[in-house]
Amino acid sequence: MAATRRKEEELVGDKPKVAIVGYGKVGRVLARALPVAGYQVAAIVTRQEGVVVKNTLILRSVGELANEVEIVILCLRDEEIAKAVEALPDAVIPAQAGIQTGQTSPLSLIDSTRLDSRLRGNDRIVCHTAGALSAELLAPARDKRWQVMAWHPMMTFTGDEGAELLKDVTFGIDGDEEAVELGEQLARDLGGIPFRVPPELRGTYHLSAVFACNLLGALVGESLDLLEKVGMDQQRAMQAIEPLIKATIESITRKGLSDSITGPIKRGDVAIVSKHLEILSQYAEAEQIYCALSLALLKRIKSSSDADDLAKLLKSPLPRLR
Repeated sequence: MAATRRKEEELVGDKPKVAIVGYGKVGRVLARALPVAGYQVAAIVTRQEGVVVKNTLILRSVGELANEVEIVILCLRDEEIAKAVEALPDAVIPAQAGIQTGQTSPLSLIDSTRLDSRLRGNDRIVCHTAGALSAELLAPARDKRWQVMAWHPMMTFTGDEGAELLKDVTFGIDGDEEAVELGEQLARDLGGIPFRVPPELRGTYHLSAVFACNLLGALVGESLDLLEKVGMDQQRAMQAIEPLIKATIESITRKGLSDSITGPIKRGDVAIVSKHLEILSQYAEAEQIYCALSLALLKRIKSSSDADDLAKLLKSPLPRLR
């Protein structure tokens, strides 16, 4: 047991020490996942009361972060990031701050002999986890000798998950080269897959995640509403569509999108689509969604003899698309 503990301590000592700023959904998951990957979460900055994390210093302000923290991850709302950057201390590494090699800092977060060699003598790293914003949001931190990075896990979080949530998750990254290289390694260590996003296309990257996640929630909501009209309560309706949702996603990931599409649009069934539109004429919002998505679906399948008729039918409730 003691030998195992020493081995774990050596593993943690070889990797940069991390501080998490913000202890919401993303911050809580990272606080669990990083130690599993061999990273010490040396500090958490949060305004929440009563937060206790083993072997981790809980701070109230970004300005309190010790020099020994080498990577600061800002898990904050978009509008809170700039203020956090303003509060960052200068990025002075321990040797520059008067802590000699082999000594331990007053906060006892790490021994300075165990600083990651990639960061010794160079700027430390601050990153944010916002999907739509590039690393340039953190540009003022460069004046304090921080390297900057956007480091976004393309995943939805509830805050209750563990390290397993990040397995095979894509991390959209941009920023200063050395920071990005370390961010890519950090993503891989967490079981994820790094991808460099061009900063100017950050919004497009994030929009793709919104379509796959948030807007999927809207579609599920429309389905639940329609089943409620059939006589199901919300719980029973979810029970009905859950296997269908899971099977659809599994089929798309296994077969690819074009080979997974089924239903009346795929079949070119004008009669059924007409019946759907007759019903949806009572529900204007759902009608607009149905027509817009059906037209998008029609573009992704092999054309049929009924494709033009379907397109004309679906455009009729959408004046802008005529």
